[in-house]
Amino acid sequence: MGFHRSLVQLTWVGVISSVMVAATDTQFPTALPNCPDRCGDLQIPYPFGLTEGCYLSGTTGTTEFLIDCDKSLGKPQPKTGDFLVTNISVEEGQIEIMMDIDIDCYNKNGTPQTKLMRKRSLTNPIFTISHTKNELVSVGCDTYAYLRGFRNDRRFTSFCLSVCESKSDVVNESCSGIGCCQADIPGGLRNVTVETDSLNNHIDVWDFNPCGYAFVIREDKFNFSSAYLTTLNNKTLPVVLDWTIGSEKCDLGRNKSNEICGENSICVNLTYGAGYRCECKDGYRGNPYLDHGCQDIDECQVKDNNTCPSKQKCVNKPGGYDCLCIEGYHLEEPERVCVPDRSAGQSSLAIYLAVGLFSLLVLLMGYSWIYWGLKRRKLIKLKGKFFQQNGGLLLKQQLSNHQMSVETTKIFTIEELKKATNNYDESRVLGQGGYGTVYKGVLSDNTIVAIKKSKIELLTGKKALSFDRPEIERNLAISFVSAIKEDRLLQILEDHIVNEVNIEQLKEVANLAKRCLSLRGEDRPSMKETEHLLSATSDSFNVDVDIGCSTSTTVEYDSIGDQELKSVKHGR
Repeated sequence: MGFHRSLVQLTWVGVISSVMVAATDTQFPTALPNCPDRCGDLQIPYPFGLTEGCYLSGTTGTTEFLIDCDKSLGKPQPKTGDFLVTNISVEEGQIEIMMDIDIDCYNKNGTPQTKLMRKRSLTNPIFTISHTKNELVSVGCDTYAYLRGFRNDRRFTSFCLSVCESKSDVVNESCSGIGCCQADIPGGLRNVTVETDSLNNHIDVWDFNPCGYAFVIREDKFNFSSAYLTTLNNKTLPVVLDWTIGSEKCDLGRNKSNEICGENSICVNLTYGAGYRCECKDGYRGNPYLDHGCQDIDECQVKDNNTCPSKQKCVNKPGGYDCLCIEGYHLEEPERVCVPDRSAGQSSLAIYLAVGLFSLLVLLMGYSWIYWGLKRRKLIKLKGKFFQQNGGLLLKQQLSNHQMSVETTKIFTIEELKKATNNYDESRVLGQGGYGTVYKGVLSDNTIVAIKKSKIELLTGKKALSFDRPEIERNLAISFVSAIKEDRLLQILEDHIVNEVNIEQLKEVANLAKRCLSLRGEDRPSMKETEHLLSATSDSFNVDVDIGCSTSTTVEYDSIGDQELKSVKHGR
């Protein structure tokens, strides 16, 4: 029942396939003009034909491509030779036929039964057994099958052996040698014959398998069943054949007047044997064996036939199609994607925004330039004011009066002091105290000096410069010197360091500080003299002193544009 069901399904598939082919190809010509193109339900495309003049006959008048429409049984049946034709494909270059099974039967004593003359030999020279669509099968428990054929005048054979001792050994859907075997078929074989034989005349298996079977079948139509050991009599099975044109290759056939590939088609050589086939070029469909059989297909009618993404429309052209942007979109390179067009309003808005942003940027830049210019001008004025208020003019006058001295005092800017100390780098520190830090400085002329960056001025506990004090006391250095001259020293010293015991020592230190503040270098004490004097007095009271007074400077306030640094060469 399983095999009968498979055959019924196969028949319906053949009918449905033929109808589908007919439905999809109605827009394309299939046969020569004024020639019938159908036998029963099967469409007959050229180079095959039903009547003389409608099939490819060649110069010798051969009838290899003749399809006989047999009406002897009532319903028309297309045949090639003795084989029933169920399908013809010009695209694949294949034809499907129904072929008989070769049967080898014996009686209980092992005597061969008379074999029937069955249609199992293929002799039409245009046909070869398709090695990709078929397989050789042997069914039986004492059976072997062999297929013989020729390729380029050489004989080829395919062989298959199936055996078993009991029907219970046979497994359904398994065709691996127990009750059923299968074998591949060499490609390009012509004049094919299929036969079967027995090793021991089925004597040992006769009670459940008196016959052996051999056949070629389309591989996707066969599914083995143990029932086939006794039920394969009088069956025909589907076989796929390849067909070719002529006996020459394309490179020779193209130059011959009998080369039949039509317009918009190409010639294709075969993998095995001689001859060629024709195929429509990409973008065309139809019958490539007719002069105008290959016609342009509209890939845009069916979405699956084109690859145009969203926002693109398919536009057909001969042999292909283009993907163009839909209305309201344009193609943007190099990504080649469709992006929305800008409307006139959007373009104007974009221009206005661009102009507005540019104008705003210009205004901001102009405002910034004016702001920083005014701020810089104010800073310069403020520095000049501070310089005048803190005796800068008097300092410059005194400096000019001492130009002929051995060494004069020079005014340095904050930037010059930073450069001399490598921006007050820790590696330049010479000493530190509660009131400031002394750095080693290297001037632009390689003169080495000591530069003090003060926190709280020595002895007084007051800032070097303060606008909170009366004008006469704003500059601590000037106020300090005046206090010593006017014998008011004790009035400006820190209370916590003055007592009855150390007044004399404080006066000595104050006089030393006064000498350190002298504008003339020759009037200032040397480093060794300063260290000696301080060492003699520092044991009497606890006060933070700096031995670098001879080369010190105060740089506490950045608001003062210029600072004073007293440099000494050779210890002074």
